[in-house]
Amino acid sequence: MNTLAQAYRQPDGPLAVKVREPSLGLFYWIVTRLTPQETDAEMRIESSDHPYPTHESALRAGVACLKALRSEASL
Repeated sequence: MNTLAQAYRQPDGPLAVKVREPSLGLFYWIVTRLTPQETDAEMRIESSDHPYPTHESALRAGVACLKALRSEASL
């Protein structure tokens, strides 16, 4: 089992997909683990390695990654 599936199985909090636009017109997706304590930072689980041209396309790719993590964790 890879480390991403192991990270997903930890019951520390739910996963979320976020989209960032660090440069105008370049969108990146990030899968993070939400922490139970509001004062703690979120933990990055996975992120895109290249930009997407639209917010929607980055979000769709991030959701696909989240689904893949869920299916790996169920194995």
